[in-house]
Amino acid sequence: MNTKNLLFTLRSSPCASLMAKEGLDAILAASAYGQHIQVLFMDEGVFQLLRHQSPKSLSLKSPSNLIETLPIYGITDLYVCEDSLTKRAINEELIMPGTQCLSKEDIKHLIATQDAILNF
Repeated sequence: MNTKNLLFTLRSSPCASLMAKEGLDAILAASAYGQHIQVLFMDEGVFQLLRHQSPKSLSLKSPSNLIETLPIYGITDLYVCEDSLTKRAINEELIMPGTQCLSKEDIKHLIATQDAILNF
């Protein structure tokens, strides 16, 4: 079986729709097939990385709990768009540890090395 480089870009807010959860579910499903998975949080998706979220009042589960388990499934390449953080006034200390900030140039390089890109 040929291993493919799959980049999942998560652009959806964790509370605006089910798209954020569906993206995380797709990541877990793809991990079962032994692919090299990388995850990039951009735009409103950066809110998924905020620690200590409590969306229970919206009858939702915090995505941070699931994101923290990704290394168990062999998914350790987690990235966040630096520009998206800046535009939303989110400091790096507020997001989950182990997530690497990327500039626009770094993101272009990351995208260029992928076999497939899945957007959520």
